[in-house]
Amino acid sequence: MRPELLRALGFTVKEALFSTLIALGAGFPAAFFVARRRFPGRGALSALSAVPLAYPSLLLAIGFVSVFGAKGTLGALLPGRPLPYSFYGIILAQGFYNFPLVMRTCADAWEHLDPAPPRAAAILGASPWRTFRTVTLPALVPAIAASGSLVFLFCFFSFIIVLLFGALGTATLEVEIYHAARSSLNPARAAPLAAVETACAMAVMVLIGTTQKISARTYGNSFAQDSPAQKLHGLPEKAGFAALMVPVTLFLLAPIGAVVLRGIRPSSFMPLGRNPGFYRALGTTLRASGLSAFLALAGAFAYCAVFLRPGERPPNTAIRTLPLLPLAVSPVVVGYGAMLLSRRGSEGLYIVLRAALLWPLAYKQIATAFKAVPPEVIRAARLLSPRGLDGVFRVLLPQSWRGVCTGFAFCFAAAAADAGLPLMLAIPRFDTLALYTYRLAGSYRMNQASAAGLALILAAGAVFVLADLASRPPAAKQRGFQRVPNGKRRMFQRVPREGRP
Repeated sequence: MRPELLRALGFTVKEALFSTLIALGAGFPAAFFVARRRFPGRGALSALSAVPLAYPSLLLAIGFVSVFGAKGTLGALLPGRPLPYSFYGIILAQGFYNFPLVMRTCADAWEHLDPAPPRAAAILGASPWRTFRTVTLPALVPAIAASGSLVFLFCFFSFIIVLLFGALGTATLEVEIYHAARSSLNPARAAPLAAVETACAMAVMVLIGTTQKISARTYGNSFAQDSPAQKLHGLPEKAGFAALMVPVTLFLLAPIGAVVLRGIRPSSFMPLGRNPGFYRALGTTLRASGLSAFLALAGAFAYCAVFLRPGERPPNTAIRTLPLLPLAVSPVVVGYGAMLLSRRGSEGLYIVLRAALLWPLAYKQIATAFKAVPPEVIRAARLLSPRGLDGVFRVLLPQSWRGVCTGFAFCFAAAAADAGLPLMLAIPRFDTLALYTYRLAGSYRMNQASAAGLALILAAGAVFVLADLASRPPAAKQRGFQRVPNGKRRMFQRVPREGRP
């Protein structure tokens, strides 16, 4: 390998590894408190799980500069180079940005552990620490490995944070690919970088698939924890919770709050209101992100309707793995491949590529919604429906409608937050809010960048509100189905309409 490739690969692996360790170090204790303890703000802490999906990493980087930069709130108190422009700033930003993902995954697994083994260990005289170390922790290893592997993959694809604030010699493979393809105009140099990055990402995907198999075997027969969450008790637990919340507040909540406070200043948003480019970027974001989310959801729903119908035999490994393959390819690599095939990008090409990258997220939301549909509902619809697609559009879609709406909101937010793919495609007269915010931050107009970022958050938030309002399933009675009681559950049953024999 070339020296520059080895240097970029080594830095990428190092920053991804340390960022993952920080995410695990904060996420696992937070999972314990969310899953097992009751305290004021528990819901707010659990809600942070939406941050890696709905809050752009670009805005977190801007918030880090506002708090820890040379002119930031705490920057003057820190000696030496400003924190955002150092290796420590990169790994702290990425680690705490992704720790909610570890927290949510491990908390869900913790809540569904079988309580019988810990009770048996306690009856046999094991101390709480020994019970945790020998019974609880081994059962949580698959969830820890799965969430850690996913965080490593996200940090391995780090682009915007390093591009904006990485110091000289701290370029990840993503940044090197971008510089080779766009800044240096040397696409041939980007090819080995993209190949090495994709191969490493595929290896991580194999690890994620392996941990999912282990997790399925571990939790396959487990049931929900029947003991309610307890209050924080004892000085060690209270001190541990306080020690956890200090860095979470400092490195996640404070940067988010700094963006909001800077964005709502009149001196920040008034110049944007007089700039026609801002409104063009807003319109482009709403149009392109909405269409990308719709295409991703439509493809994921069709895939799940064919291969993941409730009550049927579980799909094989290939069927479950195929929708996750886009996770192994970064937006920058996708943009590089599109640049080789098409010299001039277009909005239509961006929408298709963005939808393909959103497919794993859309698939996850739809597959989770399908699991909640009672199998007997699908079997009854199949028997009582005159046409094959009746069960899909009149039963399966209404039953999973909330998951579809939630998936659309998450896909829209993820599409709107990405600036890597638009940067690589370099589409003429195509500017999204994320790209617009990146250019403002790159020219050190942080107040206006915060205002543009706040507009991006409000646009994504409005989509979440609309998705929640639209998440009520269509009325089954109007489509020829009616809910009738069936024991403890309610099933859809086809009934004749008035005037129909």
